[in-house]
Amino acid sequence: MNISVFIGRRLSFKGSGNDDRRESGSIASAGIPIAIGGIALALVIMMFSVAVVTGFKSEVRAKVAGFNSQLTIIPQSRTLDGVTAMSLDTAMTTMVRRAAPGAVADGVVELPGILKTDSTFQGIMVKAYAPDAAGFAFIAENLTKGSMPVEKAAADTASAPARPEIVLSAAIASKLGLDTGDKVDLHFVNNNALRTRRAVVSGIYDTHFGEYDARFIYATPEMARSVGRLRPADVTSIEINGVADDDIERATADLSAMLLAHNAETHSQTYCWVDNVLHTGASYFSWLDLLDTNVVVILVLMALVSGFTLISSLFILILERVRTIGILKSIGATNTMIRGIFIYMAERLVARGLLIGNLIGIPLLLIQQHWHPLPLDPDSYFLSYVPVAVDWSAIITLNLAVITISALILILPSHMIATLSPSESMRYE
Repeated sequence: MNISVFIGRRLSFKGSGNDDRRESGSIASAGIPIAIGGIALALVIMMFSVAVVTGFKSEVRAKVAGFNSQLTIIPQSRTLDGVTAMSLDTAMTTMVRRAAPGAVADGVVELPGILKTDSTFQGIMVKAYAPDAAGFAFIAENLTKGSMPVEKAAADTASAPARPEIVLSAAIASKLGLDTGDKVDLHFVNNNALRTRRAVVSGIYDTHFGEYDARFIYATPEMARSVGRLRPADVTSIEINGVADDDIERATADLSAMLLAHNAETHSQTYCWVDNVLHTGASYFSWLDLLDTNVVVILVLMALVSGFTLISSLFILILERVRTIGILKSIGATNTMIRGIFIYMAERLVARGLLIGNLIGIPLLLIQQHWHPLPLDPDSYFLSYVPVAVDWSAIITLNLAVITISALILILPSHMIATLSPSESMRYE
Protein backbone atom coordinates (compact mmCIF):
# COMPACT_ATOMS: atom_id res chain seq x y z
CA MET A 1 0.00 0.00 0.00
CA ASN A 2 1.19 3.55 -0.71
CA ILE A 3 2.71 5.09 2.42
CA SER A 4 0.91 8.43 1.92
CA VAL A 5 -2.42 6.64 1.62
CA PHE A 6 -1.68 4.46 4.66
CA ILE A 7 -0.82 7.41 6.90
CA GLY A 8 -3.67 9.52 5.47
CA ARG A 9 -6.14 6.81 6.37
CA ARG A 10 -4.79 6.56 9.94
CA LEU A 11 -4.90 10.29 10.72
CA SER A 12 -8.09 11.62 12.31
CA PHE A 13 -10.00 14.83 11.62
CA LYS A 14 -10.42 15.49 15.39
CA GLY A 15 -7.26 17.48 15.97
CA SER A 16 -3.86 16.53 17.28
CA GLY A 17 -5.20 14.93 20.43
CA ASN A 18 -2.69 16.61 22.84
CA ASP A 19 -4.12 18.04 26.02
CA ASP A 20 -2.41 21.40 25.48
CA ARG A 21 -3.89 21.53 21.97
CA ARG A 22 -7.40 20.37 22.85
CA GLU A 23 -8.87 23.84 22.58
CA SER A 24 -7.21 24.63 19.26
CA GLY A 25 -8.06 21.13 18.06
CA SER A 26 -11.74 21.69 18.73
CA ILE A 27 -11.59 24.96 16.82
CA ALA A 28 -9.82 23.32 13.90
CA SER A 29 -12.20 20.37 13.77
CA ALA A 30 -15.15 22.77 13.54
CA GLY A 31 -14.00 23.67 10.03
CA ILE A 32 -14.28 20.08 8.86
CA PRO A 33 -18.11 19.86 8.95
CA ILE A 34 -18.25 23.23 7.20
CA ALA A 35 -16.04 21.93 4.41
CA ILE A 36 -18.07 18.72 4.08
CA GLY A 37 -21.33 20.69 4.14
CA GLY A 38 -20.04 23.12 1.50
CA ILE A 39 -19.12 20.30 -0.86
CA ALA A 40 -22.46 18.55 -0.28
CA LEU A 41 -24.40 21.77 -0.87
CA ALA A 42 -22.43 22.56 -4.04
CA LEU A 43 -23.12 19.07 -5.42
CA VAL A 44 -26.86 19.35 -4.68
CA ILE A 45 -27.04 22.73 -6.40
CA MET A 46 -25.11 21.46 -9.44
CA MET A 47 -27.33 18.36 -9.72
CA PHE A 48 -30.48 20.46 -9.53
CA SER A 49 -29.14 22.97 -12.05
CA VAL A 50 -28.40 20.30 -14.64
CA ALA A 51 -31.58 18.31 -13.95
CA VAL A 52 -33.90 21.34 -14.00
CA VAL A 53 -32.46 22.85 -17.16
CA THR A 54 -32.47 19.47 -18.93
CA GLY A 55 -36.05 18.83 -17.85
CA PHE A 56 -37.17 22.34 -18.71
CA LYS A 57 -35.66 22.18 -22.19
CA SER A 58 -37.21 18.76 -22.79
CA GLU A 59 -40.70 19.90 -21.72
CA VAL A 60 -40.65 23.14 -23.70
CA ARG A 61 -39.25 21.42 -26.81
CA ALA A 62 -42.00 18.80 -26.58
CA LYS A 63 -44.69 21.49 -26.37
CA VAL A 64 -43.28 23.55 -29.22
CA ALA A 65 -43.02 20.40 -31.37
CA GLY A 66 -46.53 19.41 -30.30
CA PHE A 67 -47.95 22.56 -31.87
CA ASN A 68 -45.57 22.83 -34.83
CA SER A 69 -44.36 19.24 -35.40
CA GLN A 70 -40.69 18.57 -36.08
CA LEU A 71 -41.11 18.73 -39.87
CA THR A 72 -44.09 20.03 -41.83
CA ILE A 73 -44.82 19.58 -45.55
CA ILE A 74 -46.93 22.42 -46.89
CA PRO A 75 -48.44 22.58 -50.40
CA GLN A 76 -47.98 25.66 -52.56
CA SER A 77 -50.44 24.94 -55.37
CA ARG A 78 -53.61 23.07 -56.38
CA THR A 79 -56.54 24.69 -54.58
CA LEU A 80 -60.00 23.30 -54.08
CA ASP A 81 -62.59 25.99 -53.50
CA GLY A 82 -60.03 28.32 -51.94
CA VAL A 83 -58.37 25.70 -49.70
CA THR A 84 -54.87 24.49 -50.54
CA ALA A 85 -54.86 20.69 -50.45
CA MET A 86 -52.57 17.71 -50.94
CA SER A 87 -52.59 13.97 -50.31
CA LEU A 88 -50.56 11.71 -48.05
CA ASP A 89 -50.13 9.04 -50.68
CA THR A 90 -47.70 6.12 -51.01
CA ALA A 91 -45.05 8.19 -52.81
CA MET A 92 -45.12 10.84 -50.09
CA THR A 93 -44.90 8.23 -47.32
CA THR A 94 -41.92 6.59 -49.04
CA MET A 95 -40.03 9.87 -49.30
CA VAL A 96 -40.66 10.63 -45.63
CA ARG A 97 -39.31 7.22 -44.61
CA ARG A 98 -36.20 7.70 -46.74
CA ALA A 99 -35.48 11.19 -45.39
CA ALA A 100 -36.28 10.38 -41.75
CA PRO A 101 -36.19 6.64 -40.98
CA GLY A 102 -38.46 5.79 -38.08
CA ALA A 103 -40.45 9.03 -38.33
CA VAL A 104 -44.25 9.08 -38.50
CA ALA A 105 -46.22 11.26 -40.94
CA ASP A 106 -49.75 12.44 -40.13
CA GLY A 107 -52.12 14.31 -42.40
CA VAL A 108 -53.61 17.50 -40.96
CA VAL A 109 -56.55 19.62 -42.06
CA GLU A 110 -56.03 23.22 -40.96
CA LEU A 111 -58.45 26.07 -41.62
CA PRO A 112 -58.69 29.68 -40.40
CA GLY A 113 -61.99 30.68 -38.88
CA ILE A 114 -63.91 32.79 -36.38
CA LEU A 115 -65.37 31.49 -33.14
CA LYS A 116 -68.43 33.57 -32.19
CA THR A 117 -70.77 33.75 -29.24
CA ASP A 118 -73.69 36.12 -28.68
CA SER A 119 -71.45 38.77 -27.11
CA THR A 120 -67.94 38.36 -28.52
CA PHE A 121 -65.78 36.55 -31.05
CA GLN A 122 -62.25 35.19 -31.49
CA GLY A 123 -60.15 34.55 -34.58
CA ILE A 124 -58.82 31.01 -34.48
CA MET A 125 -57.12 28.28 -36.47
CA VAL A 126 -58.92 24.94 -36.60
CA LYS A 127 -56.69 21.87 -36.69
CA ALA A 128 -58.06 18.39 -37.27
CA TYR A 129 -56.15 15.17 -36.63
CA ALA A 130 -56.96 11.51 -36.92
CA PRO A 131 -57.17 9.83 -33.47
CA ASP A 132 -53.84 8.02 -34.02
CA ALA A 133 -51.88 11.18 -34.90
CA ALA A 134 -49.14 12.59 -32.68
CA GLY A 135 -50.87 16.00 -32.56
CA PHE A 136 -54.07 14.36 -31.31
CA ALA A 137 -52.13 12.61 -28.52
CA PHE A 138 -50.37 15.86 -27.57
CA ILE A 139 -53.63 17.75 -27.03
CA ALA A 140 -55.18 14.76 -25.26
CA GLU A 141 -52.28 14.81 -22.76
CA ASN A 142 -52.98 18.47 -21.99
CA LEU A 143 -56.76 18.19 -21.55
CA THR A 144 -57.95 19.68 -18.29
CA LYS A 145 -61.64 18.95 -18.81
CA GLY A 146 -63.85 16.88 -21.10
CA SER A 147 -62.64 14.69 -23.95
CA MET A 148 -61.19 14.91 -27.45
CA PRO A 149 -63.56 15.43 -30.40
CA VAL A 150 -64.73 12.25 -32.10
CA GLU A 151 -66.81 11.67 -35.19
CA LYS A 152 -70.16 10.05 -34.41
CA ALA A 153 -70.93 6.71 -36.03
CA ALA A 154 -73.74 6.50 -38.56
CA ALA A 155 -75.87 4.51 -36.11
CA ASP A 156 -75.57 7.30 -33.55
CA THR A 157 -76.77 9.96 -35.99
CA ALA A 158 -79.69 8.04 -37.52
CA SER A 159 -82.30 9.66 -35.34
CA ALA A 160 -80.87 13.18 -35.25
CA PRO A 161 -77.82 14.79 -36.85
CA ALA A 162 -74.94 15.07 -34.40
CA ARG A 163 -73.28 18.43 -33.90
CA PRO A 164 -69.51 18.48 -34.55
CA GLU A 165 -67.33 18.53 -31.47
CA ILE A 166 -64.41 20.86 -30.82
CA VAL A 167 -61.75 21.31 -28.15
CA LEU A 168 -60.86 24.82 -26.97
CA SER A 169 -57.95 26.11 -24.94
CA ALA A 170 -58.61 27.38 -21.44
CA ALA A 171 -57.63 30.89 -22.60
CA ILE A 172 -60.22 30.94 -25.40
CA ALA A 173 -62.88 29.34 -23.23
CA SER A 174 -62.33 31.95 -20.53
CA LYS A 175 -62.42 34.84 -22.99
CA LEU A 176 -65.64 33.65 -24.64
CA GLY A 177 -67.27 32.39 -21.45
CA LEU A 178 -67.57 28.81 -22.69
CA ASP A 179 -67.44 25.46 -20.95
CA THR A 180 -67.75 21.83 -21.95
CA GLY A 181 -71.19 21.05 -23.34
CA ASP A 182 -71.77 24.62 -24.56
CA LYS A 183 -72.68 25.31 -28.18
CA VAL A 184 -70.83 27.87 -30.28
CA ASP A 185 -70.81 29.03 -33.90
CA LEU A 186 -67.80 28.50 -36.16
CA HIS A 187 -67.58 30.73 -39.24
CA PHE A 188 -65.30 30.03 -42.22
CA VAL A 189 -64.70 32.06 -45.37
CA ASN A 190 -63.57 29.98 -48.36
CA ASN A 191 -63.47 31.38 -51.87
CA ASN A 192 -65.62 34.37 -50.80
CA ALA A 193 -68.29 32.05 -49.43
CA LEU A 194 -69.30 32.06 -45.74
CA ARG A 195 -69.85 28.67 -44.13
CA THR A 196 -71.06 28.21 -40.57
CA ARG A 197 -71.07 25.21 -38.27
CA ARG A 198 -72.77 24.95 -34.91
CA ALA A 199 -70.37 22.97 -32.70
CA VAL A 200 -70.34 21.58 -29.18
CA VAL A 201 -67.38 22.11 -26.84
CA SER A 202 -66.29 18.58 -25.92
CA GLY A 203 -63.11 19.45 -24.03
CA ILE A 204 -60.77 22.16 -22.79
CA TYR A 205 -56.97 21.96 -22.92
CA ASP A 206 -54.24 24.07 -21.35
CA THR A 207 -50.56 23.89 -22.38
CA HIS A 208 -49.66 27.25 -20.73
CA PHE A 209 -48.31 28.43 -24.09
CA GLY A 210 -50.30 31.64 -24.42
CA GLU A 211 -49.26 32.33 -28.02
CA TYR A 212 -50.51 28.95 -29.22
CA ASP A 213 -53.39 28.44 -26.79
CA ALA A 214 -54.99 31.69 -27.92
CA ARG A 215 -54.92 30.57 -31.56
CA PHE A 216 -55.67 26.86 -31.98
CA ILE A 217 -58.82 24.84 -31.52
CA TYR A 218 -59.26 21.20 -32.53
CA ALA A 219 -62.01 19.43 -34.45
CA THR A 220 -62.59 16.19 -36.35
CA PRO A 221 -61.13 15.77 -39.87
CA GLU A 222 -64.62 15.05 -41.24
CA MET A 223 -65.96 18.41 -40.08
CA ALA A 224 -62.92 20.30 -41.35
CA ARG A 225 -63.06 18.60 -44.75
CA SER A 226 -66.76 19.32 -45.13
CA VAL A 227 -66.17 23.02 -44.45
CA GLY A 228 -63.21 23.19 -46.82
CA ARG A 229 -64.97 21.09 -49.47
CA LEU A 230 -62.06 18.64 -49.46
CA ARG A 231 -62.06 15.06 -50.65
CA PRO A 232 -61.73 12.26 -48.03
CA ALA A 233 -58.00 11.76 -48.72
CA ASP A 234 -57.12 15.48 -48.86
CA VAL A 235 -55.11 17.27 -46.17
CA THR A 236 -53.74 20.79 -45.94
CA SER A 237 -50.35 19.80 -44.53
CA ILE A 238 -48.36 16.78 -43.39
CA GLU A 239 -46.76 16.76 -39.95
CA ILE A 240 -43.72 14.54 -39.32
CA ASN A 241 -42.54 13.54 -35.84
CA GLY A 242 -40.10 11.04 -34.40
CA VAL A 243 -36.96 12.65 -35.84
CA ALA A 244 -33.84 12.99 -33.69
CA ASP A 245 -33.15 16.62 -32.80
CA ASP A 246 -29.73 16.53 -34.44
CA ASP A 247 -31.25 15.19 -37.69
CA ILE A 248 -33.99 17.80 -38.18
CA GLU A 249 -32.01 20.10 -40.47
CA ARG A 250 -30.59 17.22 -42.50
CA ALA A 251 -34.03 15.58 -42.87
CA THR A 252 -35.51 18.91 -43.95
CA ALA A 253 -32.92 19.34 -46.70
CA ASP A 254 -33.18 15.71 -47.86
CA LEU A 255 -36.96 15.75 -47.97
CA SER A 256 -37.03 19.05 -49.87
CA ALA A 257 -34.65 17.63 -52.48
CA MET A 258 -36.77 14.47 -52.82
CA LEU A 259 -39.95 16.50 -53.31
CA LEU A 260 -38.33 18.58 -56.05
CA ALA A 261 -37.02 15.44 -57.79
CA HIS A 262 -40.44 13.79 -57.53
CA ASN A 263 -42.15 16.79 -59.10
CA ALA A 264 -39.63 16.81 -61.96
CA GLU A 265 -40.09 13.10 -62.63
CA THR A 266 -43.90 13.02 -62.45
CA HIS A 267 -44.57 16.55 -63.78
CA SER A 268 -46.83 17.00 -60.78
CA GLN A 269 -48.55 20.33 -60.31
CA THR A 270 -48.54 19.96 -56.51
CA TYR A 271 -45.50 21.88 -55.33
CA CYS A 272 -44.58 21.57 -51.65
CA TRP A 273 -42.00 23.02 -49.31
CA VAL A 274 -40.69 21.70 -46.00
CA ASP A 275 -40.53 23.68 -42.77
CA ASN A 276 -39.25 22.53 -39.38
CA VAL A 277 -39.72 23.31 -35.72
CA LEU A 278 -36.28 24.93 -35.46
CA HIS A 279 -37.60 27.66 -37.76
CA THR A 280 -41.20 27.98 -36.58
CA GLY A 281 -40.17 27.88 -32.91
CA ALA A 282 -36.87 29.72 -33.31
CA SER A 283 -37.58 32.26 -30.57
CA TYR A 284 -38.21 29.52 -28.02
CA PHE A 285 -35.13 27.55 -28.97
CA SER A 286 -32.95 30.67 -28.82
CA TRP A 287 -34.29 31.29 -25.32
CA LEU A 288 -33.57 27.68 -24.33
CA ASP A 289 -30.00 27.98 -25.60
CA LEU A 290 -29.45 30.85 -23.15
CA LEU A 291 -30.23 28.46 -20.30
CA ASP A 292 -27.08 26.50 -21.12
CA THR A 293 -25.05 29.61 -20.36
CA ASN A 294 -26.80 29.94 -17.00
CA VAL A 295 -25.93 26.34 -16.14
CA VAL A 296 -22.26 26.91 -17.01
CA VAL A 297 -22.17 29.98 -14.76
CA ILE A 298 -23.75 28.05 -11.87
CA LEU A 299 -21.37 25.13 -12.27
CA VAL A 300 -18.35 27.44 -12.33
CA LEU A 301 -19.55 29.31 -9.24
CA MET A 302 -20.19 26.07 -7.34
CA ALA A 303 -16.77 24.76 -8.39
CA LEU A 304 -15.17 27.94 -7.00
CA VAL A 305 -17.11 27.60 -3.74
CA SER A 306 -16.08 23.96 -3.40
CA GLY A 307 -12.47 24.81 -4.24
CA PHE A 308 -12.40 27.58 -1.62
CA THR A 309 -13.78 25.32 1.11
CA LEU A 310 -11.33 22.56 0.18
CA ILE A 311 -8.32 24.89 0.25
CA SER A 312 -9.47 26.27 3.61
CA SER A 313 -9.91 22.77 5.03
CA LEU A 314 -6.46 21.76 3.74
CA PHE A 315 -4.84 24.74 5.48
CA ILE A 316 -6.69 23.78 8.66
CA LEU A 317 -5.41 20.22 8.42
CA ILE A 318 -1.83 21.39 7.79
CA LEU A 319 -1.77 24.01 10.56
CA GLU A 320 -3.34 21.55 12.98
CA ARG A 321 -0.59 18.99 12.35
CA VAL A 322 2.56 21.11 12.06
CA ARG A 323 4.32 18.94 14.65
CA THR A 324 3.31 15.79 12.76
CA ILE A 325 4.84 17.26 9.60
CA GLY A 326 8.06 18.01 11.51
CA ILE A 327 8.26 14.47 12.84
CA LEU A 328 7.70 12.99 9.38
CA LYS A 329 10.39 15.20 7.86
CA SER A 330 12.82 14.38 10.62
CA ILE A 331 12.53 10.65 9.91
CA GLY A 332 13.14 11.17 6.18
CA ALA A 333 9.68 11.71 4.65
CA THR A 334 9.82 13.78 1.47
CA ASN A 335 7.66 16.82 0.78
CA THR A 336 5.90 14.91 -2.00
CA MET A 337 4.99 12.09 0.41
CA ILE A 338 3.65 14.50 3.02
CA ARG A 339 1.70 16.44 0.40
CA GLY A 340 0.15 13.13 -0.68
CA ILE A 341 -0.94 12.47 2.92
CA PHE A 342 -2.80 15.75 3.26
CA ILE A 343 -4.27 15.64 -0.24
CA TYR A 344 -5.59 12.18 0.57
CA MET A 345 -7.12 13.51 3.81
CA ALA A 346 -8.75 16.35 1.90
CA GLU A 347 -10.13 13.88 -0.65
CA ARG A 348 -11.67 12.00 2.27
CA LEU A 349 -13.57 15.20 3.03
CA VAL A 350 -14.63 15.35 -0.62
CA ALA A 351 -15.87 11.75 -0.49
CA ARG A 352 -17.94 12.45 2.62
CA GLY A 353 -19.36 15.58 1.08
CA LEU A 354 -20.26 13.75 -2.13
CA LEU A 355 -21.92 10.95 -0.16
CA ILE A 356 -24.06 13.38 1.82
CA GLY A 357 -24.82 15.44 -1.31
CA ASN A 358 -25.98 12.38 -3.23
CA LEU A 359 -28.06 11.11 -0.31
CA ILE A 360 -29.84 14.47 -0.14
CA GLY A 361 -29.92 15.54 -3.79
CA ILE A 362 -31.01 12.35 -5.58
CA PRO A 363 -34.12 11.70 -3.42
CA LEU A 364 -35.14 15.36 -3.78
CA LEU A 365 -34.78 15.13 -7.56
CA LEU A 366 -36.87 11.95 -7.68
CA ILE A 367 -39.57 13.51 -5.49
CA GLN A 368 -39.77 16.57 -7.75
CA GLN A 369 -39.77 14.41 -10.88
CA HIS A 370 -42.73 12.29 -9.76
CA TRP A 371 -44.83 14.55 -7.50
CA HIS A 372 -43.89 18.15 -8.55
CA PRO A 373 -44.05 19.82 -5.10
CA LEU A 374 -42.18 22.92 -6.38
CA PRO A 375 -44.55 25.11 -8.47
CA LEU A 376 -43.87 27.65 -11.21
CA ASP A 377 -45.85 30.54 -12.63
CA PRO A 378 -47.13 29.08 -15.93
CA ASP A 379 -47.71 32.54 -17.42
CA SER A 380 -43.97 33.22 -17.21
CA TYR A 381 -42.40 29.78 -17.60
CA PHE A 382 -44.97 27.84 -19.70
CA LEU A 383 -45.04 25.14 -17.00
CA SER A 384 -46.95 24.88 -13.72
CA TYR A 385 -44.13 23.05 -11.90
CA VAL A 386 -40.34 22.84 -11.86
CA PRO A 387 -39.45 20.06 -14.32
CA VAL A 388 -36.48 17.81 -13.65
CA ALA A 389 -34.89 15.10 -15.76
CA VAL A 390 -32.83 12.66 -13.69
CA ASP A 391 -29.90 11.73 -15.91
CA TRP A 392 -27.78 9.16 -14.10
CA SER A 393 -24.85 9.62 -16.47
CA ALA A 394 -24.85 13.37 -15.71
CA ILE A 395 -24.92 12.68 -11.94
CA ILE A 396 -22.00 10.25 -12.21
CA THR A 397 -20.09 12.75 -14.36
CA LEU A 398 -20.64 15.51 -11.80
CA ASN A 399 -19.31 13.30 -9.00
CA LEU A 400 -16.23 12.31 -10.98
CA ALA A 401 -15.64 15.92 -12.01
CA VAL A 402 -15.76 17.11 -8.38
CA ILE A 403 -13.26 14.43 -7.34
CA THR A 404 -10.89 15.24 -10.21
CA ILE A 405 -11.08 19.02 -9.94
CA SER A 406 -10.67 18.94 -6.16
CA ALA A 407 -7.50 16.84 -6.48
CA LEU A 408 -6.07 19.35 -8.96
CA ILE A 409 -7.06 22.34 -6.81
CA LEU A 410 -5.33 20.87 -3.75
CA ILE A 411 -1.95 20.42 -5.43
CA LEU A 412 -0.92 24.10 -5.29
CA PRO A 413 -1.77 24.93 -1.64
CA SER A 414 -0.20 21.63 -0.53
CA HIS A 415 3.19 23.10 -1.51
CA MET A 416 2.96 25.09 1.73
CA ILE A 417 4.36 21.95 3.39
CA ALA A 418 7.69 22.46 1.62
CA THR A 419 8.17 25.79 3.46
CA LEU A 420 8.08 24.13 6.89
CA SER A 421 11.41 23.10 8.38
CA PRO A 422 11.59 20.16 10.81
CA SER A 423 13.22 22.19 13.60
CA GLU A 424 10.73 25.06 13.49
CA SER A 425 7.70 22.77 13.16
CA MET A 426 8.79 20.71 16.20
CA ARG A 427 8.79 23.95 18.31
CA TYR A 428 5.38 25.08 16.88
CA GLU A 429 2.76 25.93 19.55
